[in-house]
Amino acid sequence: MRLKELINFMIMNKTTSSIISFLLIGLVVFGGRRLGLGLLERVIAVIIVLGLFELIKSKLKKWKNNQFGKLY
Repeated sequence: MRLKELINFMIMNKTTSSIISFLLIGLVVFGGRRLGLGLLERVIAVIIVLGLFELIKSKLKKWKNNQFGKLY
């Protein structure tokens, strides 16, 4: 039963992805302002962080399909 729970935890639906993206944007924007970054620097940082998030999300999805595809 634990393996199925792990698989369901790793599955990221659209709502979860949107919430995490929103939190990352807020963290970068307000954290960047706190660090003294300009607006353009914060926008670039948001683009980089969201791009990395999308890469990680796609890698997790691909890994999940390869590792656990035989179980279902």
